Amino acid sequence: MTQDEDRQARLQRGMALLNDVSAGQGQPFVDSLAAISPELSRQVAAWGFGEIYARPQLAPRDRQLEPSASSPRSATASPNCGCTSTSHSTWA
Repeated sequence: MTQDEDRQARLQRGMALLNDVSAGQGQPFVDSLAAISPELSRQVAAWGFGEIYARPQLAPRDRQLEPSASSPRSATASPNCGCTSTSHSTWA
């Protein structure tokens, strides 16, 4: 299987799972994300659902946590971990 075929297979698997868990609303969701960022919409479907959510070893509880953990809004959260934007400036 080529890299492109593997990528397409993950996307198809992810869309099937997303549609299954969202009562058929997966495509409208992905389309709304694509209006903002086409690559983000593809990654949510292919990686989030086609790669992570599809893992058979995940318990049902863990499967429910994955979509919210990987959603774009989690990237905007600002946890109070004691770090600041300048506290690790030597890493750059």
